[in-house]
Order: sequence, then C-alpha cells, then structure tokens
Amino acid sequence: MSTESGKAAPRHYFLNERHQLAPTEKDGGGKTTPVVGVNWSGHGAALSSKLGVLRSALKVSSDPSAKGRLFILAKPAPHLTKESKSKKALEQGGKLSEKVDFAGQNSQVLRKLGFDLIAVQSDGSAVVHAPEVRLDQIAHTLKRLGELGVRDRNKWATVSEFTEVPVAYKCSKQWWPDLRGSEIVEAVIDLQPLLPRAEIDALIREIASRLGTGEKLKRIGSEFTGRRWLMAQVRIETALQLASVFQAIYSIHPPLLAIASASRPRAQSLTGASVKVRTDGDLSTLPCVAILDTGVPVDHIRLAPYCRGRMIGEGLGGGYDAHGSHVASRIVFGDVDCAQGDPELVPQCRFYDVNLCNGPASISEDAVDNAVATIASNSPDVRVFNISFDARFPLESFSGSHRDAVLRKLADLDNRAFANDILFVIAAGNSPSGVVPTPHYPKNYGDPNWSLRTWPRCFNALTCGGATSRFPASEGLAKEPGAPSPFTRVGPGFARSPKPDLCAHAGNSDAHYAYPMGSGLGVWCCNEDGLWEDHAGTSFAAPVVARTAAMLFAFLQGKCGADSRPYAALVKAMLALKAKRSDFSPALQSLAKRTIGYGSVDFESATIPRDDRAVFLWQGFIENEGDLLIVELPLPGEWLRSANNPMMRLMCAWDTPVNSAVEHVWACRRVEVTLRTSAEAGAMRPASNNPLGYPLAEKLYKLADFAAQGISDRDSCLMELTYTHQEMAEYPAGVVDFSPQQRIAIAYELWDDSEVPISPHVHVQALPVANTLDRLSIATLVRQSISIRTVV
Repeated sequence: MSTESGKAAPRHYFLNERHQLAPTEKDGGGKTTPVVGVNWSGHGAALSSKLGVLRSALKVSSDPSAKGRLFILAKPAPHLTKESKSKKALEQGGKLSEKVDFAGQNSQVLRKLGFDLIAVQSDGSAVVHAPEVRLDQIAHTLKRLGELGVRDRNKWATVSEFTEVPVAYKCSKQWWPDLRGSEIVEAVIDLQPLLPRAEIDALIREIASRLGTGEKLKRIGSEFTGRRWLMAQVRIETALQLASVFQAIYSIHPPLLAIASASRPRAQSLTGASVKVRTDGDLSTLPCVAILDTGVPVDHIRLAPYCRGRMIGEGLGGGYDAHGSHVASRIVFGDVDCAQGDPELVPQCRFYDVNLCNGPASISEDAVDNAVATIASNSPDVRVFNISFDARFPLESFSGSHRDAVLRKLADLDNRAFANDILFVIAAGNSPSGVVPTPHYPKNYGDPNWSLRTWPRCFNALTCGGATSRFPASEGLAKEPGAPSPFTRVGPGFARSPKPDLCAHAGNSDAHYAYPMGSGLGVWCCNEDGLWEDHAGTSFAAPVVARTAAMLFAFLQGKCGADSRPYAALVKAMLALKAKRSDFSPALQSLAKRTIGYGSVDFESATIPRDDRAVFLWQGFIENEGDLLIVELPLPGEWLRSANNPMMRLMCAWDTPVNSAVEHVWACRRVEVTLRTSAEAGAMRPASNNPLGYPLAEKLYKLADFAAQGISDRDSCLMELTYTHQEMAEYPAGVVDFSPQQRIAIAYELWDDSEVPISPHVHVQALPVANTLDRLSIATLVRQSISIRTVV
C-alpha cells in the first residue's frame, strides 16, 4: 500500500510457485584423463588374489556374518599419475600427480567399484563392505581389469591393497589407560551397518555366550542409519577378543558423555529479586523449543507453566541439575537484565524438556538421536532444538574408532535435520575457565584451547557464539560493544566451514580469563529454585537464538498455505540475512569473523520491515540432481536507475545429507546458485561470495555493475538453482539412498548504499507482480524419504 509523498509502507515480500519457471535439465560432461604407470593386469590379479585369501579365511569363522559378506580395509594408492598438457604438467614432463583421498575427493570411487564405504581411518585406509554376490562380480571385474575402459581402470588405480581390519582400529587399550585387563568396564559395542536382522540376532547370541563372570549385555540401540549397538559391561581382555573374532563388530569404546557448555562457577543469587511476569494470553499458542539438556524440575516456580512436554532420555534415570533451568529461562524470557531493578518479563516461548542428564553437568550423547527422533515423530510442531552442551574433550584428542563414534553422533544429528526438516541451535562452547590463551585476546583464535570441539561443527545446525552486549563492570576483558566473549570457542568447523554462524549475549571475562562469582559480567537466568543468577557462557547465548528461530517459524507459518510449512532452511537464511555485527576496531576483525558469524539478531529486527531495505523470501525444492530450477526475482528497473549505489545481498540455505566417514568434505550435496539478467546472458558475478559447500552461504551484488546488460529494463533477474552430489561426500553406508529431492531457501534484500538512499519499496509495489508477492509456495516438501538398508 502506498503512502503520501510518493512513499510506500515497507513490508516483506514472499515469492512462490507463481515466480518459478518449469525446471530443465543441466548440461554436463567431460573427458577422462588416463592414469599411467600401472600394470593393469598385474594390479587386478594382485587385488583379486588378496580378496580370495580374505574370503577363504572367513569361511572357518564363527562370526554369523562371515558367510554372507566381507568387511575389509581398502588401502589407498600413494598417488595417481596422469598425463596432462597443462603448464604445470609440462614443467614435470607432461605428467601430474594426484593424492588419493577416500575421506575427500575419492569418497565416491569405492561405491563405483562395488563397495560400501563404512569409514576412513587416520592413515587414509577405508573400511569397506561388500556382500557375497557382489564379491563375485568384483573378482570377475579384477580378472579382466586390463581390458576395461579408461574410467574403470582409473577407479581401480586408487586402491593399492586389501587387508583385514586390524583389532587396533576396533578397540584400543588407550581408552582405559588406568584399568587392568581383568577389570570390568562399561562399553559400547558398535556393530557394522548393513547387517540383516537374522545375522544381528545370531551375532548378539554369540557375543553373549563369550562373556565371562560379571560381564553382561545391558541394552540394544540403533543409530540413524540403522546400525545397531550394544551397551555392555566387559573386561578389556574380553573386548579385545571380541574385536578380533567378529568382523561384524565395528568398534568397542566407552559410552560417549558431554558436559554442559557453561562450566564456569555459579554467581551469587538475587534472593531478594521480585521479577514480575506478564501471563496474559493463551500460553498454548506460544512457539516451542525442545531443550536437550539436564532437565527442569516438574514444579519449577517460574518455568512450569511454559513446559510443552517432557521426556527422559533412553536408559537415563531422570535426575537434573541447574543448567537445564538456566537454559529454559533464556528460552522463555529471553535476554533479560535484572541488574537495573525488577523488569516485567513477557514470556514469548514454551519449551519441551528433554532430560539427558547423566550426572551433575553431564549429558548422555548416546541418548540424543533417539530423543530427537521421538519428538520429531510425535510432536511435529516442535521445529527447533537447543543444544547447550559439548564433548568433554577436543575432537583432536579422540582417535581410531572412538573418534569415529563421536563423528557418527554428529552425522546422525545432521541427517536427522535433513530427514525431518528441523533446526538445531548449538552453543559454540567455552574455553577452560582461568586458562590464559597464547596469544592474548583478541588474537586468541590461534590457541587450540579455544577451537570448536564436536557438536558445534554440525553442518545443518546454527552454531551460536558468545558476544558481550552489556558492560556492567569495568573489569571486563572485552571492551567494545558486541565484541566476542573472551571465552567463546573459535571456528572453523568441518571442511573449513565458517562456524559459528550467529551470536548472542553470553557475558564477559575478567583479565585472568575467569568469571568471578558476583562480578556482574554474565547474563541473567533462573536456577532450579526460580532464583535469578548472573552466569556467563555460550550455553545461555544459544537459547536466545533458538527462541528467535521458533518465533520466526510461527511468523512464516502465517505466510504459508494450510498444507505447507516454512522450511528450517528459510529460517536460517532469514536469521543470517537480518543479523548485524558491530563495527569493530581492526584488532577485533579476525576474531569476530571466527566467533560471531553474521552477528546477532532478534525477532523484531527480522520481522519488522525497514523503509530503506526490501526483503524477499522464497522456498522450494529441486526434484532431482541435475535439474535446473529457475526463479524470477523482482528487481525494479526504475529503482535501479534512480538509486545511487543499488545493492543486493542474497543468503542461500539448504540442508544436506552428510557422511562422517568423509570428514574432510562432510556434506554429500552442494547447491549452486547463479543469477542472470536474462536467460541468454552470462552469470552475474558477485562482489563477494562465500563457497556453497557449507549449506548457508552469502552473495553480495553491486547491481550498478550490471546496468549495461539491460538489467534495469526488465524489472527482474533470473536465479538458477541446481544441486550436485558429484565431488562431494559419498552417502553413508546403510542408506540405500536419500530422497533425490532437495529443500532450498533464499532470502535477499535490496537497498541503496549511499548517503541519500532511495527506498526500493515504492518501486517494488509498483511492479505488475506486486500483488503476487503475498505468500510462500503452497506445495512444499517437509520430510525427506530415506531408505535404510539393513538386509543385503
């Protein structure tokens, strides 16, 4: 609607199926350069012979899986030598050397050879699987390797040898360094994926029969991909024996435990505070965040009315500590400030209490996936999950199959988000209290004690770093408004991903990198008794972002049809687009880039339109890999001609399947976004561009640069979207296939970056398509179909 004086009331604009063109297929192709220096017949014979030896050895095994399949180690070739005419190759005699990386660019090769990729070890060797029928086919192929074409020979050149999986890869005594071989410990026995139910049952009976006095199997569980695991009490010597006898045992390791992210000392309670809470309105209409934490008392004096539901993690006793209440109060009431008196609080969210407490400030990581799956299935209205805990030790401290078990937990979380279209908000974590970094803040990003640990690295989640939004005490180490909290952990994440993504107020530290009790350097939250306390930590920043995300889901639902829902990807894109960072001094720039991401955002700044900026939102899905989806983006030519420095900032978000076996890549899909002024024109090159391997990316366009291409004569530009699985991580073993459909979301804004900016709104609302910019697409994909293969 227009207003007086040629202005228009600002609003957000929603694109839908009326702005999409019919999808087409993307062109592809390429020439294969042959690998040289390999005796193909001899190489095939050697590999075939070794496979025969490994198969024969299993024929006499008591392992129930031995007669139907093979789990072995594929060792990579040191390098591949290819002929090339490139300048670099000509300097080396016309040849180039490539490193083989099963955890990276070569992860999909093993599937093409007939194997399922299970994991990649630290030495680069890959644990692979093949059923008996496929082994016969592989053996036949290897016997005629010299007759095959260039593409097939090149694939086999990546493998140098097959061996059995060493026991040291499955079970290592270093996990229990202080225990004797005869001492009983609690352990998790991970079975290999892809096992049929009959083999699993037979294997469990066989394992149970080999346990001695005092040893026992406690319970059985499963992972996202269908892989089964056993919780057991065993002696170390028994664990080593089991790992040696059964190829169907993937690994044996201790139970995985996390700690609450905020491990700093508790400050003085405000026992005399009398905070007023406004409770008008229907509480059942408030959006909800599931809190995976240490639980909230059922009769909590302040939080009980806002509890949407409760569950206790599988195998846990239901105890709790104060951390869960601290987090829940930040979900319900947000970032309150009790230092200036007794504020009136307005609850804007409810919470689903998911109690994973395994002792004081301890979380059972093994219970996370089952809890998420249960809520996603039974309470589909809960779209946001808050995680304010992390592993007890850095990722680098884990090795072998213990490290692999940790990575699989993270992959389960990412794949659960992909399957169920849910959003995880994860605290970045805190450095050890009182530990002084080398070098000092704000150059502490180089200290490994400040690097991200495990859970905050997840790709399909928003990782929340800590910022210092208030300065109640002069002794705080961070001095600039909005500066990174000195204790917040630092990215990047997997595959050099730009983690953390966002930030919120988490508190400050003193000059000794500690948080003294009662110092006033922290944030305000309720303890288990309903008393308001001053704490610091990213544990209490993440809930602020999580509640904003939940409120955005509710806001965007109002722009969807009755049978549609907003994507988690759209909420991510919108949060990133509307987040803001302070203008820091040069000394803080590098640290800020690696700790607070796009900055902080609240519900009002994300949803209240600005007169000087026009925000556009779109969500949809690509049907198949290789399809080209085209969306026509409104771009008023009259505004482009009148604006002094027209700009477009575009955020693209999606969710991707991931594979923990390919740690260096992690993501199994990559979305590609291209803008054109017309179907025949070349691609518009952005002024800045984040790589699109990580599923939240930014493109910045200086639109004045494209005026000569006639963009200002069309009132729109074309956005081409496609995704690829090629050159990304292989899909995880145990999954027949993820749905070929791919959710994707776009949020972009237009503005005039000049001293006298021209508002785009009046020009957008004058476009012929203006009355169609009123809602998101009617038909949207929510759940992805995923086929889990447990019988081969």
